[in-house]
Amino acid sequence: MAGVCTEMPDTKNGLILNVDDNEAGRYSTTKILKNAGFDVIEAANGTDALTLAADQHPDLVLLDVKLPDISGFEVCKRLRQDKQTASILVVHQSATFVRSPDQVKGLEGGADGYLVHPIEPDVLVATLRSYLRIRSAEKALRESEEKFRQLFAWMPSAVAIYDATDNGEDFIFIDFNAAAETIDRLKKEDLVGKRVTQVFPGVKDFGIFDVFQRVWRTGQPEYFPQALYRDEHHPGTWRENWVYKLASGEVVAIYNDITERKRAEETLRESEERYRRLFETAQDGIIILDEEMGTIIDANAFILELLGYPLEYFVGRQLWELGVIRDKSLAETAFGKLRTEGYVRYEDLPLVTKGGQSMDVEFISNVYFVGEKKIIQCNIRNITDRKRAEDALALASRKLNLLSGITRHDINNQLLVISSYLEISKKSLGNPARTAEFIAKEQKTVDTIAHQISFTKDYEEMGIKAPVWQKVHTTVMNVITRLPMRDISIDAGDPDLEIFADSLLEKVFYNLFDNALRYGGEKITAIRITNHRDNGVLVIAVEDDGNGISAEDKKQLFTKGFGRHTGLGLFLSREILSITSITITENGEPGKGARFECMVPKGMYRFPGQRTDKKSGGAD
Repeated sequence: MAGVCTEMPDTKNGLILNVDDNEAGRYSTTKILKNAGFDVIEAANGTDALTLAADQHPDLVLLDVKLPDISGFEVCKRLRQDKQTASILVVHQSATFVRSPDQVKGLEGGADGYLVHPIEPDVLVATLRSYLRIRSAEKALRESEEKFRQLFAWMPSAVAIYDATDNGEDFIFIDFNAAAETIDRLKKEDLVGKRVTQVFPGVKDFGIFDVFQRVWRTGQPEYFPQALYRDEHHPGTWRENWVYKLASGEVVAIYNDITERKRAEETLRESEERYRRLFETAQDGIIILDEEMGTIIDANAFILELLGYPLEYFVGRQLWELGVIRDKSLAETAFGKLRTEGYVRYEDLPLVTKGGQSMDVEFISNVYFVGEKKIIQCNIRNITDRKRAEDALALASRKLNLLSGITRHDINNQLLVISSYLEISKKSLGNPARTAEFIAKEQKTVDTIAHQISFTKDYEEMGIKAPVWQKVHTTVMNVITRLPMRDISIDAGDPDLEIFADSLLEKVFYNLFDNALRYGGEKITAIRITNHRDNGVLVIAVEDDGNGISAEDKKQLFTKGFGRHTGLGLFLSREILSITSITITENGEPGKGARFECMVPKGMYRFPGQRTDKKSGGAD
């Protein structure tokens, strides 16, 4: 059969039927999908596509509109007539397909959606995975609903489902199974939509009505044994009742004649199936504990994947024995609070995975009944990315506020100076020397504004890129190539030292060296970089033998706008270092040189080239 792949594929990743009469296009699409992990079979025409679909039951069909024998729309229609459950995506080669009659025709013929070529490979793969997930969920839902309907219809115990009305003062029949019809001697069609008190005027005398109301209000299930029913429909029958409230708000009564008593487990199957589906597909981690013993009895796939442990590692252990909660006493305290208060929540709880990776999670846990047994459910949501985003947003906000102040206040002040000089210049036009003097002052003010605008650009770039490990020695060597170092000797420090800092670290050392050259005076002959540890903190010193900095100037040295130049360089340096919690101070002795000390916290420095440093904790 021309254009047909006859080899039976392994469909563990989803089987795709690629229908396209264009051999090159079909080959390209198939290659993209196989590289993404899909299994692919191909057809070059509609007839072959129908044959393959009937034989191999693909999970998704990529269906070209224009085929040589029958149109893609006709293929789509026949696939649906044959009860094929695959997702069908109609493919068109022109953007005019969007919102065209062809699009409507494809969707009306049973297609789930459409694609317009050309399409980016990543978009194609993501789209197909999305449709496969939807189709898988729909199939599971249909199967589950069918099982539930069969269970409901043929359950030997009577089941009635009610919806509350009048704020729980009465209840309306929603559904009624065959066993209930037999026990109550009533037909379902005579009950659905009617009030309980309308059908059974004396129901409040049975005692069961009070149970309905309590269950609906508290959400706690109740077992009501040996209730006596006696009215025109019930000539004195004794029953036992289990009453529950569903998550959707409906109340379910499951009951039997005592003579036909069945185990309660048969009547709980519906609740278990619904819970299990939610448990297994939840996109939060869920751990279930025995309330009395505190031991784990179940954990869903999401938490197993998140923490990297198999289910066997969890089951039978107590929460604080897992080792994933760093603070064992906190886990023990949480369990005690759960038993007394029934609820506990931590908005920012640190966890550690099997591989040693740290993460922040939101931890919510409560106690509830399953039948007559209490269990504890712990819901765990990974918020690590959210916290990083919040931290980044806070940093961006702080930067923007500072930048706004700089551009609005400082530059406006300089514009006022220029404006004043211009007014004076107009009055001195007859005196060229005087006018030239004011023009020089105006030019100086313009230069100051230019420096401030350049600073705002540097400030905007700060924190945009993630911090990285950087060699201090290499950074310093790059800086001195861009400065007029004259005959000053330079010691760039330990060549193995690396610090974790913002990508603008080079700007910090540029400003420190530039500051030394500008204000060190004629006596300056050397600048050197040294480092030493102080209680786990690494102190990196940048010192010179120039004039030093006066005690009065030290007080405002890192204040924005302070200085004889722009007053922005040291302020910017401090801000760049602060992104990774590095602080900077000036501890030189006036008249004997400046000494800037950068305090690098533990974990933010390392000496990868020195084996002995690993023992001393340098590469934390």
